[in-house]
Order: sequence, then C-alpha cells, then structure tokens
Amino acid sequence: MLIYSDKTISEVAYEPGYTESNHLLRFFKNQTGRPPTEFP
Repeated sequence: MLIYSDKTISEVAYEPGYTESNHLLRFFKNQTGRPPTEFP
C-alpha cells in the first residue's frame, strides 16, 4: 500500500486497525530493518 497508493503512512496504518501510526512504524521497522520512509 505504501508503494501503490498516494496514502500517507498514517492513512495506511489505520486501515488494518492500528490506532496510532507509531505502532505500524515500529512493526514495519522490526520486520524490514528500516522505516517506511526509506521503503522503495
């Protein structure tokens, strides 16, 4: 969703049920080793 849409990280975070975007940011970094802002 980060690659194929114009949605912000916050908008992407709320769709699967994260109440705060920080939770998605932390999960993403734990899974990929880098934050979503560095994702291609």
